[in-house]
Amino acid sequence: MDEVGILEVAAEAQEITSEDIPANFTCSPGRYAMISVRDSGCGIPDEMREQLFDPFFSSKKAHEGTGMGLATVQGIVLQHGGFICVESCVGEGSTFRIYLPVAEEITTEEPITSTGDRFPRGTEQILYVDDEEMLAELAEEMLTPAGYQVSIMSDSSEALMLFRENAARIDLLITDQTMPGLTGTELIAEMKKIKPELPVILCTGHSNKVNSENAHQQGVHAYLEKPLTQEQLLQTVRHVLDEYKE
Repeated sequence: MDEVGILEVAAEAQEITSEDIPANFTCSPGRYAMISVRDSGCGIPDEMREQLFDPFFSSKKAHEGTGMGLATVQGIVLQHGGFICVESCVGEGSTFRIYLPVAEEITTEEPITSTGDRFPRGTEQILYVDDEEMLAELAEEMLTPAGYQVSIMSDSSEALMLFRENAARIDLLITDQTMPGLTGTELIAEMKKIKPELPVILCTGHSNKVNSENAHQQGVHAYLEKPLTQEQLLQTVRHVLDEYKE
């Protein structure tokens, strides 16, 4: 919207039939929570509509972002059994509607301590770096119930300054790859100059510079693709710490 316009977020419960569900989603009819996000921006041309959720597609220039936001959103929605619909008109704006199935009854999750080997625990100090503060906070919520001490940072340069002052106390680095300032691999290289034995996990949605094949050559001990599940994150953290922590 170029910083001028209206952004409207709304939510309501809806009864969804089979006819309401797009053909490319395998959802079941029933009661859904519909979250709509509407803007009064420039709109989306028809020829781009089919590529919106493609992680390899972006209409932005290199310095404006990579387009991974919608691909990440779709991944999260699919994991929760939902679907997304998009309406847009060039010059008038766009509306994204996210549909998530409503639980029939409220259930209380078992404490993480009772889930056995699926969720291994630890007490180590973890530094988690991601320029998306919401994702960093979500990771902290996944890690702290398992006993870990977690420091989250949204600025990679500030994270490096923190590490320089506390390198001896930090047992594991988990970092995003695509960030303003230092990228994930650049941050890893700088931290390993200070602490060469530092265990490292790299998380990314999509990167042209690093992948699972070459990540190890850049000092990465585990490579995870977003979005992350709690089980995946905790299993990987425990494996890396057990394997590489001195």
